[in-house]
Amino acid sequence: MALMDYKVDQGWCNRCSNCKFIPSYRSKKAETMYICPSITRYHFNAYSGCGKLEVGYSINDRHSEVSASTQSIAYKCTLCGACDYTCKVFRKDIDVAENIEELRKECVQAGFVYPEHKALIDSVAKNGNQLNRPPSDRIDWADGLQIKQTAQGDTGDIYFHVGDLNSFDRTLAERTKKVAQLLLRKNIDLITSGLSEPSAADKAFDLGFIDNGKAAAQKLAAEVKRSGAKMLVTLDAHAFTAFHWYYPRYGIELGVEVLHITELLARLYADGLLHSGTPLDKAVTYHDPCNLGRRSEPYKGEYEGDKRRRPMHLTRTGDLGVYAAPRTLLRAIPGLTLIEMDRIKGWSFCCGNGAGVQEVNPDLLRNTSENRMVEAKLTGADAVVTACAMCEGALATVGGMEVIDLLDLVLEHME
Repeated sequence: MALMDYKVDQGWCNRCSNCKFIPSYRSKKAETMYICPSITRYHFNAYSGCGKLEVGYSINDRHSEVSASTQSIAYKCTLCGACDYTCKVFRKDIDVAENIEELRKECVQAGFVYPEHKALIDSVAKNGNQLNRPPSDRIDWADGLQIKQTAQGDTGDIYFHVGDLNSFDRTLAERTKKVAQLLLRKNIDLITSGLSEPSAADKAFDLGFIDNGKAAAQKLAAEVKRSGAKMLVTLDAHAFTAFHWYYPRYGIELGVEVLHITELLARLYADGLLHSGTPLDKAVTYHDPCNLGRRSEPYKGEYEGDKRRRPMHLTRTGDLGVYAAPRTLLRAIPGLTLIEMDRIKGWSFCCGNGAGVQEVNPDLLRNTSENRMVEAKLTGADAVVTACAMCEGALATVGGMEVIDLLDLVLEHME
């Protein structure tokens, strides 16, 4: 697909601004009326979903061309998918998020690339990760575990995918090891690539470097196939979106069922293999990560007909993201009280830490994470819980409220 393929979408947008705000019936407070991080920060229409549609239409109609201004508009965006979700609540014939992805591809093809982004993408091929870190910095989280490894020629039922961030951050690597130990105690047949795990390259797709993303994805797909696994379980929410959306969209077949770790843990709980443990007398609110929620809804193929007549089962609304599993786990912890924010599930407000924003627009990251933490504090909860390391890092930086990863709660209060 290309930007021109979405010209009909761009023309059909009636500039209603639903992509900027959540419906009034869903919010009880003025602080939680916005849904788009870019509009919340910059207050100029071009940065909204409908504004980006107008930019795309202008380029397609040759009234303008890709420029530094286009680049600024395309990348002052967390690619959270909120504009796409809110638009489709009212109409099902416009794919706003796909337009933004295509706009970024146009920027890359025209040479409007931020050096910071290029360095990350080059690192995927050079270093095997999208953090621009040397391979020697990778942490051997599997050291000392009796876990199967592809490098040793092993095969197993579940490919345990860790992700780049969990492989290079000491605290996250220790958490990863504990999760693997928990699964091994449940006699789950895990296999991992350990130090040789290929990058999921989700950021390459997010930033519009599709060829680079596809090349890396092929390596990971080959590794999964070599493992003999029937299922892939990932700890990385951003990789989870890539596996469900970008990979099939660009012809990369993993050939296995893909679950997020919270989904697997929720299944274990439902099957009686994971139990409630130590009580926790705490009130928490849950932050839905964009890449575990609305953005992770699986690819449904390209619809060739009139989208006004597109059947609902072929429309990617964002409602089929992972919303239930994390809440199932939270409610399974004895003594814990869950207090929901106004903006939850498909209506969730982004943490700000996605799609290259941290590297080139830190003001947008800061403003977005601060906005989300204001909402979390308004609930009166003791802590905010999330299930994405990127969200955890962004929200914890704001301070003023404890931020906890759901996996830490499971490891401490369930068994």
